[in-house]
Order: sequence, then C-alpha cells, then structure tokens
Amino acid sequence: MKGSFWWLIGGILSIIGGFFALLNPLAGSLTATLVAGITFIAVGIVLIIGLFSAERAGTKLWMGLLGLALVFVGFQVLGNPLAGMMSLTAALGFVFIFEAVSKLFLAFTLDRNSGFWLMLLSAALSAVLAYLVFSDFLLSSATMLGIFLGVDLIMNGASMISLWSEARKIEA
Repeated sequence: MKGSFWWLIGGILSIIGGFFALLNPLAGSLTATLVAGITFIAVGIVLIIGLFSAERAGTKLWMGLLGLALVFVGFQVLGNPLAGMMSLTAALGFVFIFEAVSKLFLAFTLDRNSGFWLMLLSAALSAVLAYLVFSDFLLSSATMLGIFLGVDLIMNGASMISLWSEARKIEA
C-alpha cells in the first residue's frame, strides 16, 4: 500500500462527512461554528506567543491586542454557539455583499470580450447569496454554514480522490 492510498481514504471520509453535514445542516452549522471558535482561540494564542519574539513595540502592541481579541471572540463563540452561528452567518452575508459590489465594479473595468459577463454573473451570484442569507436570517443562521460546510467537504473529498487517482498513475 503506497502513500497515495491515504488520499483515497481522506477523500472518502470527507465526502461522507459532507453528506452528513448536508443531511443535518443545523449540526453542520454548529460544527462549523465550534471549529471557528476553536480556531479563533488558537490563532489568538499564537499571536500572543509571537508578540514575545517581535522586535518593534508597535508590532508587539497590535499582535497582543489582536491576539487577545481573537481569544475573547473564540470564547464568546464557544460559550454561546447559537449566537456565534448567527454572527458568523451575518459576517458571511456582509462578505457576499462586499463581493457583489466589488465584482460589479471590477466587471465594468473589463473589456466586454475578456471576462466581463463571467464577472457580472459572479457579482449577481454573490448578490443572490447575500439575499438568501438576509431574507430569512434565522433559517439562514441555522443552516447556511452547515450547507457550505457540507458542499466544501464533498468538493474537498472529490479533490483528494482526484489526487489519489493521479498519484496512482505516477506510482505505476
């Protein structure tokens, strides 16, 4: 059994996890929220530790403040995952709005034959996603992150299986 076999195992597990997240988007949303909270805490701790090796006072100050803020936010999210889920969903909705506006402006800087329509379509899709998040915010908060997690896990699994298939060709 070669090392590439683990790409196959990881891909299958990722796809199975993705389907579970899609079957129960609320559980997927809670999982995504808890992972985000843990990640905030971990990154905050790394920044706080890193400030001791920084040489400039300004860098130390900003690393420390950002580190403390991330640890605080992480504990807030873990302490109240439902509120954290709503906050993350709102942030995601605002990201979609920002993306829609940015892509719209970018589209009009492009030549009509070199990506204009694709960029315009992408802007419209971002606007639709923002609308979906904010049109029924409570439902979106409960399911949106779980659906995104599920789709991402499935796509990640498919990518890993593709890597396994390519690695098998090379190893043969």
